[in-house]
Amino acid sequence: MIFQKYSPKLHLAIVTAAQAHENQYRKGTRTPYFTHLVGVAMILDRHNYPENWIIAGLLHDTLEDTDLPQAFIEKKFGSEVTEIVLGCTEPLHREKHWQERKQHTIEYLRTAPLAVKVVSCADKTHNLLTILND
Repeated sequence: MIFQKYSPKLHLAIVTAAQAHENQYRKGTRTPYFTHLVGVAMILDRHNYPENWIIAGLLHDTLEDTDLPQAFIEKKFGSEVTEIVLGCTEPLHREKHWQERKQHTIEYLRTAPLAVKVVSCADKTHNLLTILND
């Protein structure tokens, strides 16, 4: 089994992430984007973070990069997961230049809740680990 912690809720998050990001690929590759989401969740799982943080790792890009409604995440996964996903979402996603978005993220993470910091770090860590493979 890929995950140490496995439940129906985690299974639903895996299916939701796979469907929401269907036909999306890692930048400049033909690698399905879903592999990144699983990688982020696996980092969190391997470090024994709570299930809701692992689920948020799977869903961290859904509000930013898909049409999945926030209300769906709230209904199916609860307020903690929703708050973490919101915290990992760049509010200036399409309106600002890359540098402005990243500066905003850095400033936000300084005072963000621990769960948001941890999921965001897992996201960045997985991106760094896959640079050579992409």
